Amino acid sequence: MGASASKHVPKIFQDLDDFDRKSAVEYEEAFKSGGMSKLSKKIEEDIGKWRNVPVNIAVTGNSGVGKSSFINSYRGLKAKSEGAAAVGVNETTMEPTKYMHPNNNSVALWDLPGMGTKEFPKETYLEKVHFQTYDYFIIITATRFTENDIWLANEVQKLQKKFFFIRTKMNMDVENDAHDYPGTSKSDTVNKVREEMKQHVSKEHFENTKVYLIDNHFVLDYDFPNLVETMIKEAPTLKQEAMALTLTILTENIINQKRSALRKRILVVALGSAAGGAVPLPGTSLAVDAAIVMGEVEFYKQQFGLNDKSLHENARSLEIDVENLKERLNITRQLAVASTRLIATVVSKMALSEVAEKVTAFVLPVLGSVIAAGISYGSTVSVLMSILDECVSDAQIINKQLMQKMSESDCHK
Repeated sequence: MGASASKHVPKIFQDLDDFDRKSAVEYEEAFKSGGMSKLSKKIEEDIGKWRNVPVNIAVTGNSGVGKSSFINSYRGLKAKSEGAAAVGVNETTMEPTKYMHPNNNSVALWDLPGMGTKEFPKETYLEKVHFQTYDYFIIITATRFTENDIWLANEVQKLQKKFFFIRTKMNMDVENDAHDYPGTSKSDTVNKVREEMKQHVSKEHFENTKVYLIDNHFVLDYDFPNLVETMIKEAPTLKQEAMALTLTILTENIINQKRSALRKRILVVALGSAAGGAVPLPGTSLAVDAAIVMGEVEFYKQQFGLNDKSLHENARSLEIDVENLKERLNITRQLAVASTRLIATVVSKMALSEVAEKVTAFVLPVLGSVIAAGISYGSTVSVLMSILDECVSDAQIINKQLMQKMSESDCHK
């Protein structure tokens, strides 16, 4: 951003690196042109903006390669979950079938019909499946890519769309090799398959194209984490945030991407809290809107797999009691009780952060001379940043323990 643009950024936001400078100016202008009503409306729209950014992922491949399982796994669903794609059935897709993500109706995976049939000849395939709709094409195989798969990859590449080669059912390969060739390790099998797939696609003139090796039943294993991280990385900025906040698959990088997106969100949410005229918390000198903060706490729990459903699932994966899992975490036991007492507890254990000190040192520009609003803004930012960091820490603890458990399991194969 040029010097002329930054000069007009409200001073209150200039040191907050996570904040969108353009948005800061827009909030000030909204307040000046329409007062609290217009400002509040814009804040509400921006907080939910990530849910309105469309992301469309096309999934292709022959029957039996694991398309439906991939669609379910990416959406965090089991085969028996409500809204799951049917698994283990014959190929009957006669038109693109849309499966929305349960966390975000704007993120969808599309099961595409096979090509080269009477209904979908190669010559008109991309047009008939509305290729321009999709951000990505996922091309799946369980063995080798077919002639049709290679043709599609070439055509998608010509149209400057993104595609990913996926090789599924890796756990089956690992188990088969261990049975047929005793002493073969998991890494031996993975390296063998990786080299085979590399040679395979190189012969088809995709020398620099990675083949992601995955197993749809083990989304933290093999290349599944790297796949979803790369999909986010290669998306436009707005879609990156939408995808990061939608995903239930949690890797260290995705946890950090969620944290970055939520830090930006905090600065907007706190503005709404200040605009609402928050009052001091009992027993503290901080003024925050308890309802807004607790709403955000629930959102963080869902984002980082700290809600009851996720904690029970992770406890089962770790083969421990859920209470035992909570004991290993920093703040999750407190988060189980959503009340102003939780906020007061968090506040009592923290000093105002540098962020809060910066924002309370000024009058919040968009609210004119309301000093209390500036104080409320800084307090809310500080409290939410602290809770967010604790949630991130807990998510990282769970992720590391799941990875360690998986590693121990591999060692005993």
